[in-house]
Amino acid sequence: MVSIIVSYLVLHASARRRAFTTASRMFRALDALLQAALAHRQDWAGLEAMNDQAAKLQLVLNECLEEANRENLGMLERRHPILSVLPALMRRMQSDTMLVARAINIGKGRSGMNDMRGELRHGLSHAYRALARRCELLSAGKGGEMPERPRRNEVLSHLPLLGPDALPEMHFVFSFLREDLRQAADILMSSSDKTADDLRRLMQR
Repeated sequence: MVSIIVSYLVLHASARRRAFTTASRMFRALDALLQAALAHRQDWAGLEAMNDQAAKLQLVLNECLEEANRENLGMLERRHPILSVLPALMRRMQSDTMLVARAINIGKGRSGMNDMRGELRHGLSHAYRALARRCELLSAGKGGEMPERPRRNEVLSHLPLLGPDALPEMHFVFSFLREDLRQAADILMSSSDKTADDLRRLMQR
């Protein structure tokens, strides 16, 4: 009986840690994808290959959640509401990140995009890295510590407004990504009294 209890506690903690660590790696991989798109370091095939690597992390994250669910005997949503919605959050982040990367790739050479590239690289990287760091803190069980818990506005503070010369498609998909980042900040930095249903409502557009 003791060995079963120890196994339950250790495996569950391990699954939780690996899930948040994987989400952190995924945020950094998506950041690298956008940085490559903005710097014109990759053609579209190269960006798709980078996206494939992020997709592999999504699979690992799904497996971590399944393991944590088994170990929690159906109580995961009550014990770790953020973890329970993490795969859905990261799927949306990956999807809309790739939409923005495609719009950037299509807009190569447009003066409006070229003028904004520096601001976009800085602002997007700041947001993705802040969210990755937040996942690392959650993995270590330090999610509630201050001052390591920035507010949403601090995560989004460097995101620029697109100018009128940017493609309409870029305005459209960037608005989705900005909303994704806002939702990710709200969820990953939510207070302990939030339920899984509360967090799902935050993800509704």
